[in-house]
Amino acid sequence: MEDLRDKFYKIERRKYPRLNAFITYSVVEPDNADKTTNTKNISAGGIAFFAREKIELNTTLSLNINLPDRSDLVAKGRVVWLEKAKVSADPKICYELGIKFMEIDDSDRQRISRYIFYRLDKS
Repeated sequence: MEDLRDKFYKIERRKYPRLNAFITYSVVEPDNADKTTNTKNISAGGIAFFAREKIELNTTLSLNINLPDRSDLVAKGRVVWLEKAKVSADPKICYELGIKFMEIDDSDRQRISRYIFYRLDKS
C-alpha cells in the first residue's frame, strides 16, 4: 500500500502543478475550423481535454485558451498522450488527450501559474 510520503513525492515530481478546471479553449484545425470544448485540467506546462475525434500522438495543435478572468492566450502544443475516455457526461466525447505546450509566451505561462495558485489558495 502506498503511504502519504510516496503520494507527496509523486505530486512533487511534476514540473508544474495542475488544476482540475473547466476552461474554454478552441483547437484551430488546419482547415481553420475551430473546435471548442472545456478542459479537464491545466498547468503551465500543458492542458488535458476531451475530444470527440481521435487526434493522433505527436500532432501539433494551435490552442486559444480563455481563462476565467476573461483573458485569452494562444499556445501551440503537441499531443503527448491519448486515452479512450472512461467517464463522460456527453456520450459523443470519447477521447481524453494530454497536450504539452511547445510554444507559449512566458507571460502567458505565468498567467496560467497565477490562476492555478489563486484557485489552489482559495480551495
